Amino acid sequence: MACASCGADADLDALFCWRCGERLDGAPAVGAVPPTKLDASYLVMAASPAVITLAPAYEALEPDVVQPTPASVRPPEALDPFAGWWPRGASLMIDLVACSVPLWIAFTIAGAAAARSPRVLHPGEGTVSDAVATALVLSWIALLLGYFTVLNGRFRGQTLGNFAVGLAVRDAGQDRTIGLLRGFFRFLLRLVLYGFFLIPGVVNDLFPLWTKRRQTLIDKIVRSVVVKR
Repeated sequence: MACASCGADADLDALFCWRCGERLDGAPAVGAVPPTKLDASYLVMAASPAVITLAPAYEALEPDVVQPTPASVRPPEALDPFAGWWPRGASLMIDLVACSVPLWIAFTIAGAAAARSPRVLHPGEGTVSDAVATALVLSWIALLLGYFTVLNGRFRGQTLGNFAVGLAVRDAGQDRTIGLLRGFFRFLLRLVLYGFFLIPGVVNDLFPLWTKRRQTLIDKIVRSVVVKR
């Protein structure tokens, strides 16, 4: 028996055409696919009393459907907008004030101790010696380095200042922390730029004003971004 619609040969006991889906008695089948629009990936076979339909692979037919990406491998901009210059500046000021408290306390204690110690050549002088002051400042710098390395590199990527204004330091390619090594170099390079080359340090911190991902030059070097949380 031949199909009246497309001319394909069909079994005598078949109810539908295996090629175009039309009823072999001439009545249109519900949801029938015209032969001109039939996709090659469809194979419709008719067998009495049921019709077996083999559907195509939807991934091939619907390329626009994108499977969701796990959050751990998404770039940070897919989750959070980048932090602007003013929030970053406010975060840094909060961190510097918080980290300065131990230095003020240390100088206060050292000054009180120096005032109590007797001086033969300069009895009226009760200030902290240069050696003690240098040791305190170097200790404070080491404290800063450890503070920013650990809190920006591990845990949630947030220092106290970051937490206060809702920011976090993340990897530039994935939503994860940058690790201790990159956290160490991220702050060390800033110390170098400000300690030896003041103007480059300022320029580095102004970079977020014009870079697309609000990155400083150091952020680009260590592959980090600062995002809102």
